[in-house]
Amino acid sequence: MFCFDLLYPDEKKRQEGRRTGKVNEKLIRDLQLEELVANQIISQKEYEVFLDRHNASHPPEADIKTYSGPAYLGIDAGSTTTKLALIDPAGGLLYTYYHSNLGNPVSIVLEQLREIYRLCGE
Repeated sequence: MFCFDLLYPDEKKRQEGRRTGKVNEKLIRDLQLEELVANQIISQKEYEVFLDRHNASHPPEADIKTYSGPAYLGIDAGSTTTKLALIDPAGGLLYTYYHSNLGNPVSIVLEQLREIYRLCGE
């Protein structure tokens, strides 16, 4: 099974991948594909199937800065990570966040709520 730790050797890129849920195809090809295939973690076909499946299931993105209307916020604050997703009624993804909660999920959620308010404007 894939995880962002295998796909992104750089912590900043790994966090961005987790936050957006998107796989950067070029990054994988440039940095990891040969290593993953060489180590028999995946085959070329498995890689292609993964990309097709992963990219096909990504919800449509919506622009949080221009969106007006109801939105639904999901929060998963677990023991090690915090995840947030803000969607519109049609399932458009307005905002996502995935990161370690650094031992304090309440402060992470508060920080992200402030970021959502900042992006939405007044």
